[in-house]
Amino acid sequence: MSFSYRFCWCLFFGFHHNYNFVKCKGIKTFSGDTWTSVSIQERLSQFLKESGGWERKTTSVPGIFLLKLPSSKTSTGRKEALAIEINPINPATSSPAKKRGIVIRSAAELEQITEILTDPKISELAEERRMMSSKNSLTNI
Repeated sequence: MSFSYRFCWCLFFGFHHNYNFVKCKGIKTFSGDTWTSVSIQERLSQFLKESGGWERKTTSVPGIFLLKLPSSKTSTGRKEALAIEINPINPATSSPAKKRGIVIRSAAELEQITEILTDPKISELAEERRMMSSKNSLTNI
């Protein structure tokens, strides 16, 4: 795993509500009156075991969530797993803007989505869509 991926995983899974990083190798948690070190792998395993299907957990990065994918009901289907969800935060409500964001199941998917989002044509398309929307809203008044 490259440095940038290690950094991203540490950043994504540093549950900021109750945890602080210790050199990106583990997370320190406060239990009673003592600090204990819990690895990120242990936190992920705990979330996988204790959470319900489609449960969403916030991370230290706004708009990035940890998502538990339930196992499929067929005997040959996938096992329960964890995924990353990218879902912008609505500033008015401080909650996810959409019911479901972009779900990333692997590093390969993350690389593909990064390539797509960094393509200059997507910015051009978004700008054209914005200009078209503003023209349509002016003609409908």
